[in-house]
Amino acid sequence: MEQKIIQNTIKINATPHQIWEVLTLADHTQKYMYGCKAISTWEEGALLKWEMLHEGKLFIPVEGIILTIEKPFVLTYTVIDPYADYENIIENHLQVNYHIEAINENESRLTISQYGFETVESGEKRYEEIYNDGKGWESIVQQIKNLAEAL
Repeated sequence: MEQKIIQNTIKINATPHQIWEVLTLADHTQKYMYGCKAISTWEEGALLKWEMLHEGKLFIPVEGIILTIEKPFVLTYTVIDPYADYENIIENHLQVNYHIEAINENESRLTISQYGFETVESGEKRYEEIYNDGKGWESIVQQIKNLAEAL
């Protein structure tokens, strides 16, 4: 399979620090990531769990490992559905990268990229699901923008 990347970019009227806060504080992540709180120590090599309540019980639909942190500009982590039909091994994890670039004092550019589809099990299927007819992370980046601009 050729290399496939899902990428969304948006300008945000906020500083990189404000965007970083939205990306890493559980109270914010819950608002844009389908009710999931991002739980981690936010250190390279640390676990990252996306926790939510489902029918009154704690549920973890996505988990991964923090690969890179360059606060407040770069965050990269792996993701996998722990309940998927494929084995939960690092070789089956996709990667997500957030890149925040300061444009000026109160404006930044956020680019979210998801990749690794060509090497994971069920990569083509996973790509099609996340690709979302070309929209990718569009609704999520818009919500991140709204939250960061409200800070």
